[in-house]
Amino acid sequence: MILSVVTPFIISTGVYNLNNFLDKTIYQIIMLREKELGEALVAFDLSAMAKGTKIANIPIAMASAMATTLIPKLAYHTASGDTVNARESIAKATKVTMYISIPAAVGIGVLAKPIMRVIFPQPESLDLASNILRILAVTVMLYGLSTITQAVLQSIGKMHEPIVNAVASILVHVAFMLLGMRIVPAKYCVYVFAVCTIIYTLCLCILNGISVKKHIGYIQEVDKTFLRPVICSMVMGAVIIGVYYALYITSGINIIALAVSLVVGVFTYFVLSIRWQVLGIDELLALPKGKLLLKIAQKLKLIR
Repeated sequence: MILSVVTPFIISTGVYNLNNFLDKTIYQIIMLREKELGEALVAFDLSAMAKGTKIANIPIAMASAMATTLIPKLAYHTASGDTVNARESIAKATKVTMYISIPAAVGIGVLAKPIMRVIFPQPESLDLASNILRILAVTVMLYGLSTITQAVLQSIGKMHEPIVNAVASILVHVAFMLLGMRIVPAKYCVYVFAVCTIIYTLCLCILNGISVKKHIGYIQEVDKTFLRPVICSMVMGAVIIGVYYALYITSGINIIALAVSLVVGVFTYFVLSIRWQVLGIDELLALPKGKLLLKIAQKLKLIR
């Protein structure tokens, strides 16, 4: 019984790793054989891609943690036939995940180069890795959403559907990658690689969402889950850019400008999102350090 339950989880993770392996293999074959680039240039592009991927994966870990905590509760409600609480659990987990993932995606996108300067400061690949990170920032939100929908399907006993959806997404992704890399000039092929990663995660979100709707008739609320966090994040992004460049121009120290702009950006997003009622008290408490955040919001008189 344990093996029958655990195996689909392992395969789902394996499919994601298979996707990375296929991407690298396809890229190497096309660039070396068809585009006739040297091995050093191909390795340089793959290294830049790996740097961007590693940074983009950092906030995705929070979505995975949220999905893990969702599974036992949702499985209990499903087994009990309590569809009302099951849907409430899905709504809260998705909302909290998007509340974190959307500003994380915007923050990584607008501060791609300053972040890359701190973590991977090699000057030769700095511009390329930063551009790739800007593209991959979108996947932070999409991976967050697909991780939650995958957890929902696994929790209601549909453990094989995320695997089927992942394989279908890989096939679409590979088709776009093969076509795009043959059409686009060699120097832009690494960007095709990054864009196709977005296509994979988008397909996964759509297919998982269709499966969730089919089995439990659930559709996520849009306004407070997606629209308001996006608007708050866009304002936050503008504030971050302004603060970062003001400090960087005056001080010339990247890490200080980056740290201060991030703190200001997080505070701006928090205040705006509470003012615009993106989260209620229960959802705020579901965040990491939720009790502390609630106390801060109450002291700032954002919540009565």
